[in-house]
Amino acid sequence: MKVKIADLRPTQSVVGLYEVRHKIRQLQSIAHDHKGLNDYKRINPAPAVRAYNGHLYIIDHHHLAVALHHMKQQDIYVKVIKDYSNLSKNDFITRVQKHKWVYLKDQHGKDITFEQLPTSIAQLKNDPYRSLAAIVRDNHCFEKTVVPFAEFQWALYFRSKEILKNDVDGMNSEGMNIDGMNSDDEIAADIKAEKFSLHNIEEACRLAHSKDAQHLPGWKSESSKPSR
Repeated sequence: MKVKIADLRPTQSVVGLYEVRHKIRQLQSIAHDHKGLNDYKRINPAPAVRAYNGHLYIIDHHHLAVALHHMKQQDIYVKVIKDYSNLSKNDFITRVQKHKWVYLKDQHGKDITFEQLPTSIAQLKNDPYRSLAAIVRDNHCFEKTVVPFAEFQWALYFRSKEILKNDVDGMNSEGMNIDGMNSDDEIAADIKAEKFSLHNIEEACRLAHSKDAQHLPGWKSESSKPSR
């Protein structure tokens, strides 16, 4: 069904703006055709659960929702996979955590509570390490998987190694204002993943192939150089 993006609740507090930018470019390639864009949205619905308070919480496709919001699209298609409107708040939170449908970390990798999640897609913040994880994945240093929040697990791993310590010091991960992005040129300027050094990307790929990371989803031992 089609719903207003503004009415959706996220189940994570951050995105990686590198991936948002990639999604925007993908959508812009078909945006000239209104039917084509609507068809894309229709065949790529965001999975959602209905909550105790009647709200719809999307459990995936957050980057798509952010990209569409930036493009001034008002709506998105969702597929309600579970209706938990009959549950209490505590039971609802327990259920989505059991299914691993919620990611309770902030942009610094610190634990948050369910109540601290943003209440709208527009409030999602930027986590540079989530962008780094997407770059490493796109350079085939680990495989894309269906494991929930797999890239966030990699982001936490890379953060524990402080790979971006110098880069992140100059980034605005504290409160990247997604609503403040007004043009593609501004996106290019604002998406800090574009300023990651090649050295840091290579180091992340080296670590991704190491045995130290073999517990992470999509790990593979083969070495490959990033194509930056």
